[in-house]
Amino acid sequence: MRSPAGITIRNDAHGEGRFGASRKTRTHIGVDLDTLPKSYVYAPIDCTVKRIGTCYVGDPRFKLIELHGKCQIHRILYVNPNVIAGAHLSEGDVIGRSLDLRDKYGPAMVPHIHWEIIVMGIENRHIPASSNYISSVYVNPLELLGVI
Repeated sequence: MRSPAGITIRNDAHGEGRFGASRKTRTHIGVDLDTLPKSYVYAPIDCTVKRIGTCYVGDPRFKLIELHGKCQIHRILYVNPNVIAGAHLSEGDVIGRSLDLRDKYGPAMVPHIHWEIIVMGIENRHIPASSNYISSVYVNPLELLGVI
């Protein structure tokens, strides 16, 4: 596995981009990686493009790419995709270019992509063991890379 765009985490007037950071009413479930606008963004794993979507209702400029690999779903947001749904990719293939979030939030927002990973089939520790419940969980991408 590789990072889609480096490993520097965004930290600006709008908040911290680290996994688990507070977002007032929720917890940040991915990492925000600093990028220069129009930088290449790469497939982090061998995968299939499941879908291309929009990040914000009513604002089609900001796209997300959902990638499915073996037991993992990767979502990468704020990308201008150059792939289509159904495409099969190898780790390191270019999937698009990063967008400039300053176009939406103003100059205080550091340009970045958001990367989140859902690992399928992980035992959920918050449910009693007697239920044998297996679920999906969000994991810190930088931990899977071994950089933290």
